[in-house]
Amino acid sequence: FDAVTFFLSATAIASLQSSGQVALVKDAQPRSNLRQEMHDGLKYIMGHQLLKRVLALIAMATLGIASIVLLSVRHLDEALGVGATGYGFTLTVLGIGALLGGLSASRLNRVLKVRPLVSVMLLIAGVAIIGFAYAPTYAIVLVCVALLGMSVVTARGALDTITQVLAPDE
Repeated sequence: FDAVTFFLSATAIASLQSSGQVALVKDAQPRSNLRQEMHDGLKYIMGHQLLKRVLALIAMATLGIASIVLLSVRHLDEALGVGATGYGFTLTVLGIGALLGGLSASRLNRVLKVRPLVSVMLLIAGVAIIGFAYAPTYAIVLVCVALLGMSVVTARGALDTITQVLAPDE
């Protein structure tokens, strides 16, 4: 099945139309070296309190999903007797939750302001990770990973938007 999704993605990308021309930006400055750009970027981040906090939250949200992806193989096998197929299905449910989070993010953003939205979503993610770790059944694991996917993608969407707004247009 995975090969089919890769094939569909490749077909969709191949069907994109392009004029073959690259738009040139007026008054574009020649790029400095990569090391200098990284230094400048890190200096900017370190001097911007809100951006530092947003990036820390993004890192925590990303680590939440990474912990499930990396540690769940052993946990699912030892605690619940779920094999490779169950692990694959768990990641599928995580992806479905992420998709639902992406689809519902704009609606949730209309109901909640950014700070409460991110706070609630990260709280849900934390509860989902704890629920996953202590779930007595595989069904509860699936609910937890769906909630984790949904909440992290929703929080990341809001946090990524803030990051884009705070970053300079260079």
